[in-house]
Amino acid sequence: MRAADGGAWCLCAARPLGAALATARGRARITVLGTAFDVERRDAGTEQVRVYRGLVRVAKGDNSWELPAGSGLVVSGAAVQRRAGVSGARPDGMDGWFEAQDTPLATIVAQLDRVSPEPVVLAPCALGELRLSGRFRIADPPQTLDIICATQGLAWHREAGRIVLERSVVR
Repeated sequence: MRAADGGAWCLCAARPLGAALATARGRARITVLGTAFDVERRDAGTEQVRVYRGLVRVAKGDNSWELPAGSGLVVSGAAVQRRAGVSGARPDGMDGWFEAQDTPLATIVAQLDRVSPEPVVLAPCALGELRLSGRFRIADPPQTLDIICATQGLAWHREAGRIVLERSVVR
């Protein structure tokens, strides 16, 4: 399986020895050994793998890591960072929630854009570099945008069939 953009949630039956399912995500190769996991492209050079059940092997270049349930890995350029504390049976986003931990606003907007009937855009795009932490209800984009705006000094409005998120203008 090869994904060009976005993310994937996989629930795979246990595989016989030597019959692993493999997926390539950016520069990382993920081998499924019977599991529930997700893979997400967080930005142009960053992929995140989270394991909810079973075991996944992630390989990058000559290195590889086996991730048991409850763990994850972020691959960004040459850097690799292990993550602990992955909980639940599936990604929060499947239940309408997104867990952000020092996450770029652009990543949160991409999550909102997946469920919003109108495209959600940043103006200017540089706002996407803002880092946020928290649990956001992506199933309700207007409510989530209201919370983000109230805490970050931003504003949102509808314009030409899309939702625009921008710096708040004080008059």
